[in-house]
Amino acid sequence: MRYTTEGRIVLAVLLILVPVGASAQQTQPPAASEEEPAGNSPLTLPVTLNGQGGLLAFQPERPTESYLSGGIGFVGSYTDNALLTNSNKLNNFSYQVQPRLSWSEITPKLTLNLGLNGGVIFNNNLGAQNQAAENVNLNVVWRLTEHVSFDLLDTFTNTTGFFSSIGTQAQAAGVGVVEQSNNSLLVPPAQRTLSNQSQAALTDQVGPNSLIGVRGTYSLLDYPQSSQSAEFGTLYNSRGYAAEAFYDWRFTPRQWLGATIRGQRFETVPSIATTNVGSLLLYYSVAPTPAVTLALFGGPEYTDTPPTATAAAIGLNGEGRLWTSSEGATVNWQASRTSANVSFVRQVNDGGGLASAVTLQSVSAALRQQLSSHQNEVQFGAGDSWSSPFLTGTNSEADIEGLSAFVRFQQRLARSFLVEVGYSWQRQDLLANGTPAKANRAWFAVSCDFRRSLGN
Repeated sequence: MRYTTEGRIVLAVLLILVPVGASAQQTQPPAASEEEPAGNSPLTLPVTLNGQGGLLAFQPERPTESYLSGGIGFVGSYTDNALLTNSNKLNNFSYQVQPRLSWSEITPKLTLNLGLNGGVIFNNNLGAQNQAAENVNLNVVWRLTEHVSFDLLDTFTNTTGFFSSIGTQAQAAGVGVVEQSNNSLLVPPAQRTLSNQSQAALTDQVGPNSLIGVRGTYSLLDYPQSSQSAEFGTLYNSRGYAAEAFYDWRFTPRQWLGATIRGQRFETVPSIATTNVGSLLLYYSVAPTPAVTLALFGGPEYTDTPPTATAAAIGLNGEGRLWTSSEGATVNWQASRTSANVSFVRQVNDGGGLASAVTLQSVSAALRQQLSSHQNEVQFGAGDSWSSPFLTGTNSEADIEGLSAFVRFQQRLARSFLVEVGYSWQRQDLLANGTPAKANRAWFAVSCDFRRSLGN
């Protein structure tokens, strides 16, 4: 296995630039409680230790009261390789009508964020792919007692790569990079994908500076009418299960240490391979400024992939038991007009469409910048991933590298109207084929939205 030189360079540059930019930008002063002795208020775990990903919301966008928001948008987009093949490319225009609705409820004991986003997709060259699209996000934080809290995250999608979510800003982070299922495989934009990821955690503050808890994660990934192209091969459905027990300790006002014992099970549907994983992860998190949080994690992993007759029948084989390692780093930056996330992870994960679990190495970065007019903003994102399946065959499964990048610009017209233009690029390299598949996509969107306060 290897990790690309470009990936290392991107990660190193971003890790350097993010904290530097944070210190150069005016941020909100730290709250008085941050420097006071611990124990005056309930502890809140930092990003990554709490099993969640970093937000791209600006500091002023953090909700302080309940509200209801929604809108409707129209999107037109074009891609030059709808089937993500390395020959005989098929271009496609798609048109989408997208209604959306968000509800945030904030009380002293309950924080609830629910987002519904969907629509209908029409294609000019892929009429059979015309379909409805759904996207649901739920985040609940419930304080059961003074020291015990329950967290629930759930994300459901049923759509294709033609779908573009516009005019929405998630106020709650999704599942973090340590617990997140494998979404690194770049499937054809025309491929319908159904996915669901749920995470629940119960946390108890057992001391003025320490927390213990348990966490469970479930992931589902299905590919209806799976791709059968010679370049891409079959896409397999997958299921993932994880259970964690953790202990976290704040030893200074801005620094944390943590330890997590984790058990995982990854299954391919139909049943081709099952991988069981046991791991011990150690965490360190520090907030050098109120706007920046850095987290490092790592530890040993033990994997067991028993051989099956089904895998042997299609020419797949591999080592059954292995000692590996899991490691990574995340940086989250939230300032008044700039936000960014950078992450690197190497660990065992589900196949994400491949016939077995994989060792996944990935680096990703996203930046959101509000421009001087306060009515427009720009977002950038890029990712590089490397999947090494546990089961390999002569002509079927091999290492896969995926590269992607996007840029989008939003301009708000008056108070309720939003215009967006964007561009994305993808490259998938199946090493057994030797010729990468590439796709370019551009889109234009207009939307009308509303927001109503529901009070404190």
